[in-house]
Amino acid sequence: NSVPLVPFLLDHVATNPKLMQQDGLHPTAQGEPIVLENVWAVVAPLWGEPRTPTPALPH
Repeated sequence: NSVPLVPFLLDHVATNPKLMQQDGLHPTAQGEPIVLENVWAVVAPLWGEPRTPTPALPH
């Protein structure tokens, strides 16, 4: 039995200071879509959905 794993939530984000908040732990608004892609690539196949997420609705 296998359990899906997101290897590194902040992949392509953590090493870019422009995508991280000053605390060095949390992504900025610009980094969040990349985090979404990192998670979606693992989660979407579980539902049989396409690997591309639907753009978020404006707040």
